[in-house]
Amino acid sequence: MVEEFKEKYKDVWESPVTVGMLLEYTDSFLLPKFNEMLKENNSLLEHNLKTYIDRKFTEYQTDLFKKLDASRQRDTQFKEKIIEIFKRRQIASDEEIAYLEGLAYEA
Repeated sequence: MVEEFKEKYKDVWESPVTVGMLLEYTDSFLLPKFNEMLKENNSLLEHNLKTYIDRKFTEYQTDLFKKLDASRQRDTQFKEKIIEIFKRRQIASDEEIAYLEGLAYEA
């Protein structure tokens, strides 16, 4: 693009620059190049942001599933302990204990 500008103004290339020439150069070369650079940088930033969000979402999702699994394990252990106490103290009948065991291991 610089070569095109040089070619266009070859007769005045060594002469002093006028405001009109600066404005035309700015409009025809600088602003398009600047916009091009901004688009490239924006697309790179957008890609990096999407990657970061995806990674964080995956991390939070994994943490959530770990916490849910730990909670479920604690709940199952609690139910098992209650059933064990009921059996040991003979608080419930065999049918009631079988029912509680079914509830304890239900998905």
